Amino acid sequence: MRTVRAAVGLLVTVVAGLSLSTTLGFAQQPTPAGADLVPADPIRCWWRTTTSAVRVGETFTVVLTCAILELDTVKVVADQTRLDATAVQLAPFEVVGGVHPPDLRTEDHRLFQYEYKLRIINDRSFGTDIKLPQMRLSYRVQTRATAGGSIEGREQLYVLPVESIRVLSTVPADATDIRAAPPTTFADIEARSFGANTRIIAGGVSFALAGVAGLVAAVQLVRRYRAKKPETTRLASDPVILREVDRELEAVQRQREATGWTSELAARALALFRIAAGYALLQPVNQAEAARANGAETGAVIVTTRGWRGRSKHVIVSGTATPETLAQARIATPANGSGSSDPRRMERLQNVLAEFTRAGYGRSDRLDAAALDGSMTAGRDVVRQLKSEHAWWMQKLSVIRKKSGIAGPPA
Repeated sequence: MRTVRAAVGLLVTVVAGLSLSTTLGFAQQPTPAGADLVPADPIRCWWRTTTSAVRVGETFTVVLTCAILELDTVKVVADQTRLDATAVQLAPFEVVGGVHPPDLRTEDHRLFQYEYKLRIINDRSFGTDIKLPQMRLSYRVQTRATAGGSIEGREQLYVLPVESIRVLSTVPADATDIRAAPPTTFADIEARSFGANTRIIAGGVSFALAGVAGLVAAVQLVRRYRAKKPETTRLASDPVILREVDRELEAVQRQREATGWTSELAARALALFRIAAGYALLQPVNQAEAARANGAETGAVIVTTRGWRGRSKHVIVSGTATPETLAQARIATPANGSGSSDPRRMERLQNVLAEFTRAGYGRSDRLDAAALDGSMTAGRDVVRQLKSEHAWWMQKLSVIRKKSGIAGPPA
């Protein structure tokens, strides 16, 4: 019995060895010449999508990748003109764009790729699987000849694999009407309201800063414009000042009749005539606000005016005209001048200032009363003329004459 079992085992071993030898011998048979030039798949393509299910109108990406053979002796040339995004047709999908990235190369293959932006707009595709259309890619196999040239084979077609896309429904299957979800939640509304209020506040602050900057620029512009003109502070008007000068001269005349001429009284009259001479020379007089109505220094006069809301304002007024300035102005003024530029008026004022300057600040204690009386009379006449010329109605009439081109009457 043992002998029979050993014989059967030996027979099985021999049969298995013969079978393995036959199999190995078949695998090691030599390949016919030229059979390794073109493999079974010279070109292979596949699809890849960014999503497996889309909604109607939703844009998604489909990527086509192909690997073609490229060896030293064998090269596959594929016709890629129909794969460009501007030429490809993938109905019922609409191609809205695409790109073609650079190719990649390995030791024996070249890989090219196309990306397509697709969407579907079809009201009959809800809940169905839509396949990409079947596409064919033509190619030729080029074989390098031993003489150095190349042999191009016949045109062949490669059928691209099929890819399906699921189109979702916009509403559930059990919906009985169209349900539009609210565009925003309460939290979104609150966030947008806060953002709007923040922007409004920022805009208001920006406008305020812009207004301040504009105001500063306007003030600087006004200051620059005013800097070109002689800066004079007008606290009291010309008619008020000349009226006060005439009143003070009348007070000086009364005191002269009571006590006679003195150096102090002559200096007081001289200060008043200097103010009048400034108006004759068309020069501004000096004005400064005073704390009280009395206590003005020698050479100035206090003028009281009514300010805003009926409040009284006291202004110290003084003149800087001298006999020398009047003489120079008279030389520069034409002989036929009129009004404030009348050379005869300037000559009278020059004599008046010279006489009262000698009486007020001269070294002699004896005063010429007759000369002072004559100068006082001549000076008061000039002051009355200036007061009349600077009256408000005369100023209005002067403006009208200038606008109409009518010259004023001679002095």
